[in-house]
Amino acid sequence: MGFNLRKHLGGGSGFNSGSGFGVPVGGGATPFADLYSVLLDGVDEYINIDGVQTALSGTSQGTISFWWKPVDATPLGFEVLMSFGDTNASTVINAYVRSTTGLLTISSAINGISQFNLTTDLAAFSTGVWSHVCLVQDGISPKIYIDGSLVPQTFSVTTDKTIWFSGMAGLDNGRIGSRNINNGGETLYSNGNFDDIVFTSDAKTLAQVQNIYNGGLPKDEAAISNGVSYFKIDGDIVNTCNDSIGSNNGTYVNVEQIKIELDTPYIFNLPTALHEWYGVNASISGSTMTQPDTGSIGGLTLINPTASQIPTFSSIGSRQSALSDGVDDILQDAIVNDFRGSDTSGVMHFVFRTPSSLAANNNILFSVSKSAATTDRFFLFVIGGVVRIIVSSGGINTLIGGATSLSTNTDYIFSVYSDGSLLKGFLGTTLQFNAVGASGIRWFGDIAGTTTGLELLSREIGNANYLVSNQGYVCYTPYISDAAVLSDQLLIANEFGITV
Repeated sequence: MGFNLRKHLGGGSGFNSGSGFGVPVGGGATPFADLYSVLLDGVDEYINIDGVQTALSGTSQGTISFWWKPVDATPLGFEVLMSFGDTNASTVINAYVRSTTGLLTISSAINGISQFNLTTDLAAFSTGVWSHVCLVQDGISPKIYIDGSLVPQTFSVTTDKTIWFSGMAGLDNGRIGSRNINNGGETLYSNGNFDDIVFTSDAKTLAQVQNIYNGGLPKDEAAISNGVSYFKIDGDIVNTCNDSIGSNNGTYVNVEQIKIELDTPYIFNLPTALHEWYGVNASISGSTMTQPDTGSIGGLTLINPTASQIPTFSSIGSRQSALSDGVDDILQDAIVNDFRGSDTSGVMHFVFRTPSSLAANNNILFSVSKSAATTDRFFLFVIGGVVRIIVSSGGINTLIGGATSLSTNTDYIFSVYSDGSLLKGFLGTTLQFNAVGASGIRWFGDIAGTTTGLELLSREIGNANYLVSNQGYVCYTPYISDAAVLSDQLLIANEFGITV
């Protein structure tokens, strides 16, 4: 499965409606490199975590936290997400999604006698949507939290609601994505992505569960209180599922390396209606460069560069990017009438690495031309150590300079946008400019003429003014609010490992 910087938020019923969320913003956010998850196929793939079962065997309280994105939120058969069982008897603690209804259940049984059975009142998940699950046993009763909330839930069995690992001597195995009990082997496989799986020996409070959920953005839980095991998935090489807290490494069973995917809650919650033009999805075949547009608005029709114009693939952080030679490398789309030509507001995010020199007038990040005249244009560039923007219409030019001096060979995120009234620019979370261009230009729709050319890494169609830099990511989103722009920056920063 290819990496898609945006998995569109689906609808659905239940606790997770598939809507977006707001992210707190502020200065100095340190990214958490949450880049990978594991996709289990629902056929024969699972993760063996027998070591976790051993480590938890003496606990009477505990918390199990994980992120889950189902392929089908209402599967035809039961799907076990997490289980600890007795290979030779019907003794088990497990969490599973019920067939067709999508309800989530946590239950326990000893030698075939049910101890407790707790089920959500509504479907817990939405197809293709990341959700956070927290299962808590406080020594009195289990609880189910979804996305930081104690959701409506009902017991159907209450024989012993206090039961936990210390009261279940027969347990001898642990599983993520399947169940193994009573000589039945592996059964009830789950089909979907798992990420950031945490086990603790204490019962987390609501506030602590919400801290783990973190508004929908996973954070590093290696130092969580009373932590027993933590499977980040990041950096795993099949067959070892690395434990970042203890020595209870799991084993991927029947899982191919390709199933360790670039797909996480961070990636999923990137901006709505996003276009990703440059970087991770690009590929080269012969002299043709293919760059899919993964957005949902005004898809781009790309005109591929000639062989000499294809940038070299490089990286920014852990992400693929394109290294331009500053001579003729270009990514061009000459058919861009569908590229937001009438928009009076919008947002563009750029991830780029500055070159070794910032003095030359050849560090172009992006340009849009209108008509055939180069006097009708909108382009962003780096010169004299700052990001600048030129907007022109009918021969009237406006040059707006940034406020922050850049460093050479450094990774940055720059966002330029219009709220319909002002043209604004942010380098990280620092405002660079806040103005209106000549002739009242605020965005593409204010520029005279018809859009005829879009280029990344150069200035206007046919103008040999090329970027000497690394460009890893460009996207276009609708304008929602200033806060949303900064929130999106933090999400992108986490993906690339850039501090803003």
